[in-house]
Amino acid sequence: MNFHTYSTQAEMQRTMDYVRSTLARFGVGDRPIWVTETGYSSDPADQAHPGYQGGPGAQARWLQDHLPYLRQLGAAKVFWFKLYDGSEDPGAAHHGLLDELLRPKPAYYAYRDLVRSTP
Repeated sequence: MNFHTYSTQAEMQRTMDYVRSTLARFGVGDRPIWVTETGYSSDPADQAHPGYQGGPGAQARWLQDHLPYLRQLGAAKVFWFKLYDGSEDPGAAHHGLLDELLRPKPAYYAYRDLVRSTP
């Protein structure tokens, strides 16, 4: 089973609980759950989550806090939505780990460090 989430930790918990209960209701509660899309903008104008405002550094903090949290909730895999910034989808133009010129943003280094430390 997979789902996408771009929300707060409280909403992530509710979604994971719902997915688990739905799988259990249909007798497949042992199936792995993957988060196949998650992310957060580095553009201050798009940063609505309390405590995660202030530009690229806030995006990196969001990543550092939310990706491990999803794993703690039981997600077997968690995938970041976008590698690099671009305007093909205005709502996600600044969700990349790299900027428009393919330079690493703070979130890139946060993601790299998480991947290195995750067994």
